[in-house]
Amino acid sequence: MTELLASVRLLDLFLRRNILMQLVDQLMCKEFQFRLKPQQAILEKAILYTRKLFWVFLSLSALDILVHVVVVPGLGKFSNLPLKMDLIWFDISQESYFTFVYIYQVSYKPMVLGTFMALQTLPWAAMCCAISQLNVLIYNLENIKYLVELTMAEMQCDSNTAFKEVFKGCILHHCSIVRFVNTIQNAFGGQLTSTLWLNGCIVGTTAVQIFSIESPLNNITDVAWILAYLFIMIGYLFVDCYFGNSVTIKTSIKRCLITELACIKRGFLLSMDRAFNTSEERLTGIYSKNTAAYCYNCCEIRASLSGDFY
Repeated sequence: MTELLASVRLLDLFLRRNILMQLVDQLMCKEFQFRLKPQQAILEKAILYTRKLFWVFLSLSALDILVHVVVVPGLGKFSNLPLKMDLIWFDISQESYFTFVYIYQVSYKPMVLGTFMALQTLPWAAMCCAISQLNVLIYNLENIKYLVELTMAEMQCDSNTAFKEVFKGCILHHCSIVRFVNTIQNAFGGQLTSTLWLNGCIVGTTAVQIFSIESPLNNITDVAWILAYLFIMIGYLFVDCYFGNSVTIKTSIKRCLITELACIKRGFLLSMDRAFNTSEERLTGIYSKNTAAYCYNCCEIRASLSGDFY
């Protein structure tokens, strides 16, 4: 099953390689670059979190490899192969083939699981980047007065001009996030949908398999391995849902902050509300949500940001 999932995901990424390159280019755009320490700290925290997530799952895979390739065969004095092989036209139990096949399996399993972990955590890393950018946008909206003061000092301009620049930057930043999230959907939506379907089937069949074990008390090892595998599959689904739910929560917080800015007059709020474009936005093929898109173009931004704001 692991080999099948890894092969399908590699094929899918190969076919979508142009979209994947667009995702990298959008991640390096100027709207995602910040120079204030709090903003950089938010992005660095997301990078560290993604790295920890990858190393945790890679460590669990290494433990699985150690048990299946070294411990279990060692208990049988390495008389059996670590993995079962079907549809083989030669007798793998012969000494001339056994050593070669055993070495092949020892090198093959770490490579497959390492590749699978990289493919599994790649969409999570992309969604974590989107969440960190939403956190930066929330920080900018919460501290918009401070950013206006910094802009006034740098540009030597009045408060209205500084506010226009800061708020325009927030709108452009949000549009970049929307574009980035849509690209994530195009790049990984099919993978996440297939993973949800396959993991759901695996969880169901694995749970049923527990009841098929005769004398569970006499086969504690089999029960433990099935429960561990079931826990891993549920963990994959939990992480997918966690990232999707985080984006939904951050989006709702951001909308409240925009509509409740104390420094904006009611007239501007009315014109801004008329500019809202409510749309159905999908983070992936799994998680759909209704959000306010706030999709302005530059002309609409300039038209809306006219007049006094303080």
